[in-house]
Amino acid sequence: MIAKLPTVLLILLSLTVAPRPAAAGPVKPWLPFAYNGWASVCYDGPCDLYGTALALQGERRLLYTAGGELRALALASGQADLKFRSIHAETLGAPRGAIFVQLVVRDDDSIVAALQVTRDEGLLLGLDADGEPDAGFVRTSGVYRGLVALPGGRFVAYRTDLPGRDEIWRFLRDGRPDASFGVVGRTSAALEIGMRVTGLAADAAGRLLVVGSQARSSEPGLGGRDTVALRLATNGALDPAFGTNGVVSLPFAGFGGEAIEVLPEPGGAAIVVANAVREAGAVGVAALARLDAAGRVDTNFGTAGVAWPGPATCTGADYEALSATRLGSGGVAIGAGGWTRATTAPPRERLPYSAGAALLGVDARGGADVDFGGCGRYRFYEDAPQFRVPRVLEHRGDLFATTAYTGSGYQYFDYSAEIWRLSGARAASPGALRATRWENDAGFRLEVDRVGGDVGRVELRYSTVDGTATAGREYQAASGSFTWEDGVIGIRSVNVSKLASFCVAGGATPPTLTVRFESATNGVAAPPPVTVSLTKPACASAATAAPAPVAPSLPPGGGGGGGGGGALGLMLVAALGACLAARAAQRNSRSAGGSSTSG
Repeated sequence: MIAKLPTVLLILLSLTVAPRPAAAGPVKPWLPFAYNGWASVCYDGPCDLYGTALALQGERRLLYTAGGELRALALASGQADLKFRSIHAETLGAPRGAIFVQLVVRDDDSIVAALQVTRDEGLLLGLDADGEPDAGFVRTSGVYRGLVALPGGRFVAYRTDLPGRDEIWRFLRDGRPDASFGVVGRTSAALEIGMRVTGLAADAAGRLLVVGSQARSSEPGLGGRDTVALRLATNGALDPAFGTNGVVSLPFAGFGGEAIEVLPEPGGAAIVVANAVREAGAVGVAALARLDAAGRVDTNFGTAGVAWPGPATCTGADYEALSATRLGSGGVAIGAGGWTRATTAPPRERLPYSAGAALLGVDARGGADVDFGGCGRYRFYEDAPQFRVPRVLEHRGDLFATTAYTGSGYQYFDYSAEIWRLSGARAASPGALRATRWENDAGFRLEVDRVGGDVGRVELRYSTVDGTATAGREYQAASGSFTWEDGVIGIRSVNVSKLASFCVAGGATPPTLTVRFESATNGVAAPPPVTVSLTKPACASAATAAPAPVAPSLPPGGGGGGGGGGALGLMLVAALGACLAARAAQRNSRSAGGSSTSG
């Protein structure tokens, strides 16, 4: 869990990164992006509304949804893109409470956004490349999902607000239904076979691939459903050259399941990503099958035609697939939430999102992609509960993923909606140093963070210098050095203590001191000096203020990526009690290397 960082650390780094070709090697945070590989996007609302949509706009920017707003980050640096209009749904005429739930970027960089107000109320909006409303776009009412851009500005989606009638629609560039598709722009092919639609894609020939599930029995949950895929010709009719009259039923292990995504491949093949029941009495976990151009299961993919990424036998947890993207390598990256089993005997109930967030990597033949870790799994939090990865996409070999915290009851402090950039390449920079301080009644904590790069050993010297405050009278002098070895990022810290009886008389100007820095590493600038006002506590009267004996300083804080979260956690404990202590401990689950681990 990430603490709410001070303003100086929220200013994302202005680093320019040129586009790079896909790089081989273990994925890890791309340090020049935002704050050591992640941009925190949830500081002003419930995090469960964040990160539900993520889209790339060419080489320009990364678009994401933030509850009722649509926002943008610069693609290279992870800074807020100020050239993009940050839009609130209500300013566009959407009903109160509407949130952005899905986006698609078209070939001219214009945007179509799906908004939702209630389960049965929503609309589609058109925006230009910089977020301005498209006056020529005809708004369409309805709750839409699965937005897919087609050549020439057309797009498709499926509609979910008509109970029992999942319909697939194709639209012209201006938002009007495309009358050449189905019946006046829509098809009920899915309805005709009793299919619940959960994913759409278009192949290179312009045919639509539709995935979801259909009922197989009255059994609740996935056990009562079968995974289904169908293909539609360009006119919206079922394609008889695919499966049986355009329909393929995927048994996986034969115990039920439902698709979440379909990923087209060159030549007409496709990979279906689902959550399926692998053993009787169990719960659904991530599963993949590859279909050839005729809809036949490729039995050379995975094991007997099915891949089961992130198996519990390797990872100790089961994973539910939430999103997926096809990689340039031909493999698949899956955004997931982890589960641990509450029992070992059927029904093997699971504990919701108890094993944290992860990306699961599958290679082109269905095996574990070791670039994601030894089990084909990249974990964003070391088994921290309540986290998941709602969205993932790839650009030039790098991965962009959103992680979200599902909620703990202390929503005001749920600051974990983040966008991560992961790469197989190392940032060729020693990085930069950022300093800040936290004051408390005992003194203040000085923190210096290495951000943006990890190449080479970096050393920084620090020392306190008297201002109107005098060492030995108001505070304990401190000096020393911080070091980061090659490949290490994160926070180094030291506590500087006020003397035991120090106080500030009422109306008096608080005394100040300065912490100065000197870089001992060529090419790495020292942070500017930090000035500290010793403002607490207040004296009962000026007469009670007196010098105190010299007190020993507090021991220096530990280094590593979790240090800042630990310091903030300690202060929150004092102010807010034991409930936030647990959250602080969760923050400290981050590792020193980019706050993430792979395994």
